[in-house]
Amino acid sequence: MNQRTRLGSVSVVGMAFFFGRFFFYAPNTLQQIGSAMLVVALLYMLFQLVTGRPRHIAPNADLSAQTSLYRSELMRERDFHRGRSFWSRLAAMMPGYILVCIGGMVADPSAVRSQTIQLALFFFFALLAIPNNLRFAKRYAHQLRELEHLELKG
Repeated sequence: MNQRTRLGSVSVVGMAFFFGRFFFYAPNTLQQIGSAMLVVALLYMLFQLVTGRPRHIAPNADLSAQTSLYRSELMRERDFHRGRSFWSRLAAMMPGYILVCIGGMVADPSAVRSQTIQLALFFFFALLAIPNNLRFAKRYAHQLRELEHLELKG
């Protein structure tokens, strides 16, 4: 799970760097505002990725400590993919990207079609993210139930 968090963090930092750089080269104010909003949304996502990470424990820790760490990480992952955490990330990303695309249409009227396609794809993938994240949340919830079941047996 730490590997997924690191990979997600690197990806988010890369995108924030890209849109941060784009801010300085954007041809108009709409795209600058949109890219700044995207950087803020991505930093918020990064905050969610790293917040609440359980402390590391010694490799020779007892089974109870290891189980507790695993449970807290499963809960963190489950909550990351559902509820307020997920919806706030999705809502934070949309306005910035919409402004970037609208700014692209204003900057180059011949690009209206390609910007519209990019915007449509963004909405399509945002809609796809809903069931995808809910499926991840269900999987983590299932793993939590299995862990509780094993603890009751033990």
